[in-house]
Amino acid sequence: MIKRAARLTVIVVATLLIMTIRPAGRFAGNGFDGYAWLSWSNDSRQLYLAAFLHAYRLGVSDACHSASEIGKPDWTIREIVACEERQMSFSLDLPNLDREVTEFYQAYPEDQPLGLDVLLRQFSDQKRRTAAEVHTLFKNNKPM
Repeated sequence: MIKRAARLTVIVVATLLIMTIRPAGRFAGNGFDGYAWLSWSNDSRQLYLAAFLHAYRLGVSDACHSASEIGKPDWTIREIVACEERQMSFSLDLPNLDREVTEFYQAYPEDQPLGLDVLLRQFSDQKRRTAAEVHTLFKNNKPM
């Protein structure tokens, strides 16, 4: 329980730090958007990416372990590991992921309302969509 509280504290502090260092931009209903992203410094963007990826991994791990404790008490360690392995992965390092996101929002300014959380999922290894593919899906209001 203490370990989970420590993780939550790190995530909250990182989020608050990001919210206070951004000079401009908007916080969309589901997270930050392209307006905010393009207003941040390179360091702020990379801090956001590191916090997002870390929080995502912790969230998946906690969800899998919680499922085994609450909803699936008969799960073996193998099933918990299989659950964790279904999470998104990102082979791009932070500078390249930063570049992909920045180039997307610059190339398609009309897509800046698209939340960062949604956009980042499009650049995961599982989806690996191009900027043009994401733009087309967003423009046509298609599920991502």
